[in-house]
Amino acid sequence: ANEAKRIFDHCLDKTEETKGNCPSNTDAGWVIHLDTADDMKFRKMSGAPKLFRGQVYYPVYEPPEGQNKCNVGDAFICAADDECGNNTSNLLDDKIIEKNKECSEIRQGILSEIVVFAGKLFANIAGLAEGKTTLVVKVAAPGEVDSYRRSWKENF
Repeated sequence: ANEAKRIFDHCLDKTEETKGNCPSNTDAGWVIHLDTADDMKFRKMSGAPKLFRGQVYYPVYEPPEGQNKCNVGDAFICAADDECGNNTSNLLDDKIIEKNKECSEIRQGILSEIVVFAGKLFANIAGLAEGKTTLVVKVAAPGEVDSYRRSWKENF
């Protein structure tokens, strides 16, 4: 078991690389690590990833900095191209922030799993925020759209 190959050892690492290379035939795919040895913030996904129009969306929670780990951290929505793993979070909005340049900041709290409906991303957020709604809505990034027929009877 100790000598078994891990899938991550055979994936193209897109953690630091925001654009460029796509996985080759020798790669099993691509991977994005939420933390690196140089930047250990203990980030974690707070819901399953969602695939929509050629983009992968995933909610991320980053615990607060400092000694009091009971404080509420920050919620983010991250996006990546599904084929190459290129970061596309900047297509969500212009709120890419300094402390987490890879993703779009939502606010303090923890995001639920993302739901896609009518070209929009929906998620609930838990956390302290007086007078703020718990529903988060973002317009999905433009992406690839395939053409589908409405019925098997429809001609080309």
